[in-house]
Amino acid sequence: STGAIFDMSGTEYVTFDGRPGGIGSTSGMIFKDYAIPQAGTFQPTGTDHCTFKYLTFQNLSRDTAYSDQPYKTWAGFYIYGATNDNMVIDHIWFKAPAVYRDISALQIASSGSHGSITVSNIMELDEYHYAMSVDVPVSNLVLDTWVMTDTGRTAAAASIRFFPVNVTGSYQNITATSSSPLRNNSTGTMTNGGGNSGI
Repeated sequence: STGAIFDMSGTEYVTFDGRPGGIGSTSGMIFKDYAIPQAGTFQPTGTDHCTFKYLTFQNLSRDTAYSDQPYKTWAGFYIYGATNDNMVIDHIWFKAPAVYRDISALQIASSGSHGSITVSNIMELDEYHYAMSVDVPVSNLVLDTWVMTDTGRTAAAASIRFFPVNVTGSYQNITATSSSPLRNNSTGTMTNGGGNSGI
């Protein structure tokens, strides 16, 4: 691909549910073995009430013809542009990419300000550059129940990073092993809700 797999410009009230038959406890919708340019698998802009759940990202790589840095390529979600509101990302598996820490997982960036985004039950997130980077204003960002291993941008010493913009919300129940710390430079209030370890 030379762009996002799912360009979700202006999408409203859509749910991607990867459970086989819509029931069960594991992901049946798997995105694997392809090279991503400077984009993400899902690229929401100007969305409202979109839900993504029970999805797996596996053995993805960065297409160096279109992206010169790991923090410009996002295995799962590159959320940007016009306001994205009322988004839920839940029960996601970020299995190891094709090349160690040569791709990132989630980003909210580039432009716009966004509200009510919940990222919960990240069941696995292994060997990524950034687990998450938030570069633009977001209100009511909730990160809850993540398992993260060997992840982080060593040059900036961060696995999850809130840049110095107005980001408000909370993070809790994040378990990290052999990962860079969470780096909170937000000018808003990102509350440590407790239950975190290794970050």
